[in-house]
Amino acid sequence: MIRRLIALRWLMILGPVVFVAALSYAAYFYLPAFFPLPILYTLVVLTAAAALLYAHFLNDSWAAHEREITQHQRELTALNRVGTAASSSLELTDILSRVLDAVLELTHAGAGRVWLVEADSSSLKNVVHRGLFPEAFEEPTVLKLGEGTAGQVAATAQAKGIPDLNGETNPEFAPLRAKGFVQFASVPLVAKDRVVGVVEIAARHSGDLASSSLDLLTSIGREVGLAIENAHLYEAARVRQAEAESLYKAGIDVSSKLDLAQVLNTVTERGRALLNVDAAALCLWDAQERWLVVGSKSGPAEAFESPGSLGRRVAQRIGVLRVDVAHQGEDCLTCALIRGPFRRTHVEIPVRVADQVIGCLCVSSARPRTFGDREVQVLGGLADQAAIAIQNARAFDRASNTAISIERERLAREMHDTLAQVLGFVNTKSQAARELLEQNRVDEAHEQIDQLISLSQELYADVREVILGLRTAISPEKSLLPALAGYVESYSKQSGIDTRLVVEDGAGEIRFAPAVELQLIRIVQESLTNIRKHARADHAIVRFSRIDGHAEMRIEDDGHGFDPGRIARGDWPQFGLQTMRERAESVGGAFVVVSQPGVGAQIIVQIPLSYAGGR
Repeated sequence: MIRRLIALRWLMILGPVVFVAALSYAAYFYLPAFFPLPILYTLVVLTAAAALLYAHFLNDSWAAHEREITQHQRELTALNRVGTAASSSLELTDILSRVLDAVLELTHAGAGRVWLVEADSSSLKNVVHRGLFPEAFEEPTVLKLGEGTAGQVAATAQAKGIPDLNGETNPEFAPLRAKGFVQFASVPLVAKDRVVGVVEIAARHSGDLASSSLDLLTSIGREVGLAIENAHLYEAARVRQAEAESLYKAGIDVSSKLDLAQVLNTVTERGRALLNVDAAALCLWDAQERWLVVGSKSGPAEAFESPGSLGRRVAQRIGVLRVDVAHQGEDCLTCALIRGPFRRTHVEIPVRVADQVIGCLCVSSARPRTFGDREVQVLGGLADQAAIAIQNARAFDRASNTAISIERERLAREMHDTLAQVLGFVNTKSQAARELLEQNRVDEAHEQIDQLISLSQELYADVREVILGLRTAISPEKSLLPALAGYVESYSKQSGIDTRLVVEDGAGEIRFAPAVELQLIRIVQESLTNIRKHARADHAIVRFSRIDGHAEMRIEDDGHGFDPGRIARGDWPQFGLQTMRERAESVGGAFVVVSQPGVGAQIIVQIPLSYAGGR
């Protein structure tokens, strides 16, 4: 274009000059021989006039090219400014406001608004206004595709300009005429051959919206359409990320529970929050898999049927069911738990483990709305996580029952062995006392009876310790350290041995599964019992710390100590070392005894921290 203009300019300058010079030369040297002077002068005048006309033609061409360049530069500048405004943000409302401001400044129009095509592609929504008299652009807020000027432009993808609003009889433009607007343009916003919105501009001065402006707005509409598409993609990605994070947090929350009731309550609460609904319920098959029974519910009490009117049966079938504004054909008769007024929109998702359905998760809302496919997928993801957590809670419950049975058997075995030895000792001493009394050896008989009295006192202390130990329980509300603190305090008062629990820095937050914590408590109890019986100690410390990837429990005393290598297997009571070792190893721990005569003893148990966090 620039080269063409340069060539045209030189042609305008040199063309007439060369032509007149050639004509003058010919008129002076050659033409008089052929033409009389009057004819010659006439030819010169006509030729000069033709040269002037040619120069005028070239000048008009030059001016047209200049206008073309100016228009092109204006369009480039406008597109650049609009592109800068559109790329300055990824928030859709912010993009549209900035773009509309730039368009109004470029066209010198007074006001404008932007319509966006709704997700269902059947209607337009009035989303942004900039410029004068916002009240003239507030209505309507929604248009169906093909309705009104904006709807027609969106349906046809063709821009429409109205050069004189005063000649329009369409009542749609009455509010604009009342505010002094005289010109109007409506342009589609296009992305990938698909209309995503419409921009409308109104001017208060004739000529602001000429045909060239309409062409410029059409070009701008294509660029803005791409910006809108990018903003939609960004928003969709942000929503998906937020949903994934919410679902991840919900999964962490659900999977951290091992109590079935807590799992079910967490699932319904999370499901209600994820989809922003009024009520949620989770029902599970009964033991015979005949009826679905209520496992948990979340929402206002008035949203649910009372247990008396409900009975046990709450559902007749299980399958993915969606009842909302966009899915009115579905029949929501499967759920009898959530009352009708709260079931205007409703989604049911089966809770499956592999191919086996174990229950049903339902969410309902009292207000009309549409559940998108993505929301149904999120609820399905929560149902999948719920199924795993439910199975884990049930397995943990079975394992806990098994662990309780094993613990009872172990305690029974220990008590049986101890009682058997004690009763044998009592029997021996009783017979010896009777024989000594028959032989009238009273003093010796008293010694035997004193030994029996001492043994009975020791047994009484043992029984009290057993009862104290059995009362020290692990529960979801009371973990290892609180349980140990209570036991150590009671033991110190009961035994008369100054005993303290010391928790080192960094160890206070360590948690293990209840089965592991129970074994640690039993080891501490057995160690302290041995200290009372055999160590003759004045002080004892139970120390809990974190060392090299392990949690360490160390029970120390200042008693007379012993040589662990010289304890025979048959010696009574063997200090319970074998039992403590079995307990530690049963939960993947290491057991060490450090002691020597005269310097006290240490019982050390280490559990890998990889076992932590199992509550």
